[in-house]
Amino acid sequence: MIKIKYNGFTLPEVLITLTVVGALAALVLPGLIKDLNNKANMALLQGTVANVSDAVQQEIIKKRAKYITDTDIYNNPSTFLKNHFDYSRDTNVFKTLNDEGKYVDVEYTSINQNVKGSSHPTGEIILKNGVYIGIRPDINTLVIDLNGPEPPNIIGVDYFALEIVRNTNTSTGVRMGDVGAFRYDAKTDSQLKTECKNGEAAKCYALIERSGYDPNYLD
Repeated sequence: MIKIKYNGFTLPEVLITLTVVGALAALVLPGLIKDLNNKANMALLQGTVANVSDAVQQEIIKKRAKYITDTDIYNNPSTFLKNHFDYSRDTNVFKTLNDEGKYVDVEYTSINQNVKGSSHPTGEIILKNGVYIGIRPDINTLVIDLNGPEPPNIIGVDYFALEIVRNTNTSTGVRMGDVGAFRYDAKTDSQLKTECKNGEAAKCYALIERSGYDPNYLD
């Protein structure tokens, strides 16, 4: 009778293999998860900017406006936002409940931790997907926080600022109502990176826009 010999792994060999695989996974997975989250954030930011840009143009057409000052974007940004977006909150927006059950301002910080502040636009909402949008018409500024009052609330990570162009400039091709970072085109990447890390939210977005929404835009 022919005896068949079966070759296989011993229990110690299996345990050693599982240990090695587990160690490698522990090293690799956090980086992969962070990379995926960063890519998702950039896609969310790009989509939000596109939606705001579309809403601004719709408002201009609807009001047959010659100037931003003829629209609710400038005169009543809260009404503009609520008329153009599906939102879940429009009061106590960039706030959180403290231990006493009172609403207090959510603080944001700069990447290098030397700037702290809170957001107080004239009009603001939380979208149903959790994104915070605020408008300061006096300085033509749009603020976006990708996850609203939830952390990390760091400028350049989930908190950004953009310009809503007030006047058309035929020499540069920038139109009234364009949304972006046009005023910083003359800045170098190095300048933008330094100013972004120091807490200038508009400079962070300028660099992101220039990079094509690269998740590693600060590297």
